[in-house]
Amino acid sequence: LNIPVICSNTPSYKRVMMDADLMGYCENDLDWNLSIKRLILWDNEKKDYFKKVSNYMSKNYTLDVIMRSWKNVFKGSKLND
Repeated sequence: LNIPVICSNTPSYKRVMMDADLMGYCENDLDWNLSIKRLILWDNEKKDYFKKVSNYMSKNYTLDVIMRSWKNVFKGSKLND
């Protein structure tokens, strides 16, 4: 959707941000302010951000990857019969 994401420093959000090679997780008010200003004011930062997001999404959220994940959810269940 080309909407930048800045998030709290929770384990799950931080893991996704680190996997995508992004530093968009914030621990305090200063981090939030700097992250928002950085994405608003610095064009190179925005371009780099969207390139990293695109790379991460194309690798981790293809139809094939999602279908494998769902198959693993139902493995061993009665629904798998």
